Amino acid sequence: MALAMDAVLHSAIREAIQSLPDDQKRTLILRYFSGMTVLEIAGVMQCPEGTVKSRLFHGLRRIRQQMAAYETSGADAS
Repeated sequence: MALAMDAVLHSAIREAIQSLPDDQKRTLILRYFSGMTVLEIAGVMQCPEGTVKSRLFHGLRRIRQQMAAYETSGADAS
């Protein structure tokens, strides 16, 4: 049962990431899945470090909001 709940949670997180604007999605993927630093991401995306930090902040905020809505919807309750 725990594995099924983990799968549902992973699916919800994946959907939340996919719903982000492309620049935020790409920035989050490079940071948290590829392990790149802010400086490295800025080089790859050819933008200032501040822009990378802003995209990370706003992307994570949107994911947190979506996950909070997911949790309050009772989608993960059995």
